[in-house]
Order: sequence, then C-alpha cells, then structure tokens
Amino acid sequence: MSDFSCVITGGGDNEGPGGADALRASVESVLGQSLRGAEAVVVLAATAAPAVRTAARALADRAPGRVRLIRADPAARTTGALRNAGLDAADGRYVLVLATGERLQLHACRNLWQAGETSRADLIAGRWSRITEGGGKEREPSWQGELYARSRTLSRFTDAPELVVRDALVTGFCLRREAARRHGLRYEEDLAHGEILFGPLAAAAVGRIALVRRLIVTGRAVPDRARDLAALVEAHRRVANTLLAHGLPELREEREKAFARDHLVPLARTFPQLPAARRDRVAAAAARALTGSFRSDLPG
Repeated sequence: MSDFSCVITGGGDNEGPGGADALRASVESVLGQSLRGAEAVVVLAATAAPAVRTAARALADRAPGRVRLIRADPAARTTGALRNAGLDAADGRYVLVLATGERLQLHACRNLWQAGETSRADLIAGRWSRITEGGGKEREPSWQGELYARSRTLSRFTDAPELVVRDALVTGFCLRREAARRHGLRYEEDLAHGEILFGPLAAAAVGRIALVRRLIVTGRAVPDRARDLAALVEAHRRVANTLLAHGLPELREEREKAFARDHLVPLARTFPQLPAARRDRVAAAAARALTGSFRSDLPG
C-alpha cells in the first residue's frame, strides 16, 4: 500500500483543456514528489484521444511502480465517473484527486501526510493557485489568505465556514482513504464541475479536518463562465442544498453572496469583450439558470 494515491483522469466528456500535455504535467508532478510513496492512478476513458493514451502508456512504462493505468468501463464517460473509478482503484493511505493539468508542489504530499498523521484528521487541505484570466501568471484567490493564515485542526467544517462558503475544496486537499469509503464519498457523475460539490460533501461527512498553510496545487484552470454558467450554477445549488440539509441557512446565504462575487461579477465584466451573438446566448442562458434568489439582469 502506498502513502498517497493521486487520481488523474484523461478523456472524460467534460475534461478540461490541454490533452496529453496537461495529463503529462499532472503525472510528472506526482512522480517528482519528495514523498516517494506517492503513486499516480491514471484513469483513461474509453474515448480518450490517441495522444492522451500514448502519453499515459509512456508514463506508466517509465515508472511502473509509481504510475498505474486504469482503463475505465466504456459506460464511464464523464469526469465524475472516471474519478469514481479512480477512488475505487486507489489503495494509498490517503487519496487526492487532481484535475488534468493541475500540478502538485514538490512537498505537497509530504506536507499533507505529516498533517494527517499528526492531527488524525480525515480531510487535510491546503492552498492552491489558478491561472489568471489573461492566461499568464498564477494567483491564489484572495480569500485563501485568512482561511490558511495558520495551520490548525478543526473539530468540524463549520469551524472554518470559508471551506464551504467559497470553493475552497475544489482541489488541494486529500482524504484518508478509509474515511472516504466509510462515508461512501463519491462524485456526482451527472454533474460537470462536480469537484465544487464533492469537497463540501466530504467536509460535512468527516469529523476532524486539518488545514495546512502550504501551497499544495498550482495550475488550476479558470472556468469558462460564459460557457459553463449553467453547470456552475447547478453545482453551487447542490452545495447550497447540502448546507440547508445540515440546518445551516446562514451559510447558504453567505454562499449565495460569494457565488455572485466569484462568478457572476467576473462574467458580467467580460460582456463588453464578447461578440454580440455570444453575448445574447450567454444572457439567455443566465436568464434560464439564475432563478430564485439570483439576479438574472446581467448586462446585455
């Protein structure tokens, strides 16, 4: 059994951009970990592009003890279904999921492992950075500064509300594999951007949570809000419903405000740069998706 199983998928229907190069970057970051007991569990969709398949095979051949290739059932087409196949195949003490193209920092697994062993937490989370809208530099979300100002252990997720009010747990965290299986934690296979929901579900299910100050993941892609608005809204709504189910209406309200700041305002700011036809399509999609407490009067 390895210390860490890092699940990486290739070829899912709602996979991010980058293809073979993105897959290679993610796997290489696992192979470069200072914690030698880290393995990459690469789950390939039956429909994965030839270049992705070739890259995955080359990585597995190069490091047969560190890279495991899982060929998913043809019925597993979405990224969520592929990630669930990876969770099933993982045998590490801890399991971590990377979106294709995301990269682990050199000591990421070691820092998470040490925090988990010291705190006995079932979920251990750290900071992550994403590519800026312009596609050049990387930046951490500003709200991470307070959340990860110091390393600490929480009795439950409500001790650090930002974990579920913001999309803090979309990446950069691991789960004790035994706890993930005990609580039946799975990705919603019908949900694009299912990582938005999976992290809060995990945080609400487990008990003790450890937060580490260290940067864990880089290279997270910025979502195409104009294209993915409906999927982002649906994932957000399922998180909001989870908070209501736990009797936390005040956190649901805070999440509504945060979603508007983090996604709707940036989307509205892009409208002047969009071609007229696309602007009309996005406005129509917004009118359909943003119902109830959301404001749907985005600029046209």
